[in-house]
Amino acid sequence: MRRILLLALLFSLAALAAWPQMPMMRMPQMPTEFTIPPVGSWCEYSILDKENGDTITFKYSLPSEEKCGDKDCHWFEFQVKENDELNIVKMLISGDPQKEGNLRRLIIKSGDDPAIEIPVGMMHSAAEESAEESEAEESKARESEEPETDRVEVGEEKIETRAGELKCTHVKVGAGEEQIDLWMNDTVPFFNLARLTSEGSTMELTGYGDSGAKSAITEEPQQMPMPGMPDED
Repeated sequence: MRRILLLALLFSLAALAAWPQMPMMRMPQMPTEFTIPPVGSWCEYSILDKENGDTITFKYSLPSEEKCGDKDCHWFEFQVKENDELNIVKMLISGDPQKEGNLRRLIIKSGDDPAIEIPVGMMHSAAEESAEESEAEESKARESEEPETDRVEVGEEKIETRAGELKCTHVKVGAGEEQIDLWMNDTVPFFNLARLTSEGSTMELTGYGDSGAKSAITEEPQQMPMPGMPDED
């Protein structure tokens, strides 16, 4: 199931995901642009594996905001629920969390385990490693002469989702035989994405709103020490 999701959603093992003990704590690289919506916004998706019927639920939310020095920052959360286990990534960001320099704090929580804050410096080191790996992969892809990704706008369509009927722009994105279909609506926060389909899976909006989001992490997080630093007594 996880492998299919990686293919269907164009997942990127970004720096936000760099904790080996929690393989699902990964921020997906969505195929649409990230924008910061009004505080309180949220959206939720259900992802279906067409082959075996398994489902995973994703949720994005923006529960609050605060100042980072002279910058306006926001608390952004990404949740994934699989087999009744809820994993949460909570990030204080000053912009797109997938872009370098926008991550200010990072807190993670897996199931019933305590919430843990990971030092941002550790994430920066992971980001550098990830960038080097990405560059090597891109170079290898160019050498193998893989076809370029095409993006074609099909037109305006009305679709029925579990979040209601939405008027969307239908876009096809593909390279060679690999293709995904996107249905986009600009009232859906964060990624404007209402539905995504590929050969192996379907991702569909199940709910969204521009208010009411609250943090799923309510406890004070434990501090995770930097490598080489002693634990506090």
